[in-house]
Amino acid sequence: MAWAKVKLFYSNVLANMAATTTAAGYAVVNLLDWKEGSWWQALNTTVPMYIYPTTGPGGGSALTAAYLLIYGHNLGTIGATVTLQHSTTGAWAGEEVNITTHTPSNDKGFAKIFTSATKDYWRLKITGSLSAAPYMAICVWGELTELEYCTSSFDPYAETVKANVKTTQGGVVSGIHIKYSERQIKLTFSDADDTLYQKIKTLWEDHGLKNFGLGWETTEHPNDVFLMRRDEKFNNPFTKGGLYRNVTLNLKGRKE
Repeated sequence: MAWAKVKLFYSNVLANMAATTTAAGYAVVNLLDWKEGSWWQALNTTVPMYIYPTTGPGGGSALTAAYLLIYGHNLGTIGATVTLQHSTTGAWAGEEVNITTHTPSNDKGFAKIFTSATKDYWRLKITGSLSAAPYMAICVWGELTELEYCTSSFDPYAETVKANVKTTQGGVVSGIHIKYSERQIKLTFSDADDTLYQKIKTLWEDHGLKNFGLGWETTEHPNDVFLMRRDEKFNNPFTKGGLYRNVTLNLKGRKE
């Protein structure tokens, strides 16, 4: 089976979110800030529970989506199933369509890719025999950004352990304090055309330095969806008399 092109999960127009249950201090809008350190959490385990846009795209006006990304959750541990639904009318009376359903086997971040759809009403449904209240740090859906195949090799599992290691005067290790591990991925696209460059430029201008989802190869490695952010440098020089560019994405992110 042929590998898939690199995919980015970041484009979304969700706003004014609400939930049918929310614990105090864990606002549902936290799902949209792309931060690992802020969460939505339900108040209880009563299902079904829903997360949905209240107004704007997906809450009464057109929203186009081709992916669902969830990160920083406990859905696997508590036995939850999530279903992304859309509706033409917003009645939610049986006319809704289940566009993707997933029952996580663990608590690692994941993305589900589906056929792009444009509908006025969307919501995420959570079901299951929950053993505890669900929580999520990031939950977004929107348009998928597909890049190209990289032209230079890279290691998708490259990482650096951030740690304090203490040694004696004789070089004997006397203590190790591991803080976290950081993924580091460099994606290179040599002689890229303007279509690819514009995708990278849009990422930079619209999303900046915030986290986003990276699917380095979603066909044979669909579970490898990492939360990454790009570095502070944007430099993609022209090549071949200005017809093409050498595009580079230097990415890093905390390993789950």
